[in-house]
Amino acid sequence: MFYIFAAVILFGLIHPFSKLILDTGIPLSIFCLSYVGIRLIIQIPIILVAKLPQLAIQKNNLLLLITFGFIGAGLQFFEFKGINEGLSPGLVTFVMFSYPIWLAINNIILKKNSYIINVVTAMCSILGLLLISGSSLKELQINFQLLMYPFLASIFIALWIILSKKLRSKNISTIHISFFYDFFSFFVLLLIFSSNLKTDFNVFMTWLTFKKSIWLIGYASLMGLFPNLLYYYGSKNISSYTAGLIMASEPLLSTLYSSVIWGNTSNYMFWLGAILIISANLINNNNKFILKIKNSI
Repeated sequence: MFYIFAAVILFGLIHPFSKLILDTGIPLSIFCLSYVGIRLIIQIPIILVAKLPQLAIQKNNLLLLITFGFIGAGLQFFEFKGINEGLSPGLVTFVMFSYPIWLAINNIILKKNSYIINVVTAMCSILGLLLISGSSLKELQINFQLLMYPFLASIFIALWIILSKKLRSKNISTIHISFFYDFFSFFVLLLIFSSNLKTDFNVFMTWLTFKKSIWLIGYASLMGLFPNLLYYYGSKNISSYTAGLIMASEPLLSTLYSSVIWGNTSNYMFWLGAILIISANLINNNNKFILKIKNSI
């Protein structure tokens, strides 16, 4: 359980620390490419040294991995774009955590799990999203278009979850999935930012110092790669219900960190929406546990 707690603490720091770094003036393109690229470099010696199952990628699996990379690039772009445009890290995290909407819709279409549980999950997420968005638009005078960035990121998170499960069912090791995810994401991000990359790189070279490079490397490793490794290791030793319960606290931690660092405050509408979104995540992560309770009554 310690590993799961450590993972969620680091996951909760991703958005607050990304804002701290982006606020120093680093171009968004270089930040995203560094975030993915440093993780990629760290994983190379792990793959070379660790005794991993031999990787035999068939054509269909390669297409899945490339698609996974596109999803990763979209996720990195939209989540960090919102923060770069001035949205609160806590707000970005909670809007992104409305992804159970899309998982529930996918389950309804494919007739997976209980129909009632899927509907309840989707409704909790939608109501929570409306309350948080309404609160932010009213209290913080945020442009509605800015909220589209984390909202679109929530779609990519749902796609990430669906495709990662499919890839694991292909008996591809976690480290290989992670490596190719970052590998293809990196090149897709290069395409996304290609038009301004030369200008951004010149700005980056002016921005770069030894201290800032350490911050960037530490951020990508401590909050980009290690939390995933901690979660994968820790989740093997506890139930999915317990792991889901702990991981649902990530947006709360992100909001708490934002309050401490920037003094951000939220009204009752925001917290009511937050409760609904967390509830949707708990229901989504633990629908089998809920069905067992239902059947035992």
